[in-house]
Amino acid sequence: MDLCFATQQFAALQVIAEDLDETTDPQMLDKCSKFFLEHEQYDKAVELLVVGKQVMQHSLRYSVCQSFIALRDTLY
Repeated sequence: MDLCFATQQFAALQVIAEDLDETTDPQMLDKCSKFFLEHEQYDKAVELLVVGKQVMQHSLRYSVCQSFIALRDTLY
């Protein structure tokens, strides 16, 4: 995963992230969600936050993600 972060391999990281679940290290989930947020992959960031049950801890990020998703859906 670190290689995906370093080389910004979005597709590879998305494939790997699909296998992440509640047993995944919370720090890894957080790192992945931050990566997706920074690269405007809001849907995936929210999914990982939910998987990690970190929505309350990251309520601001979650709210921002929801706003962008709603805006995106409105535009498309």
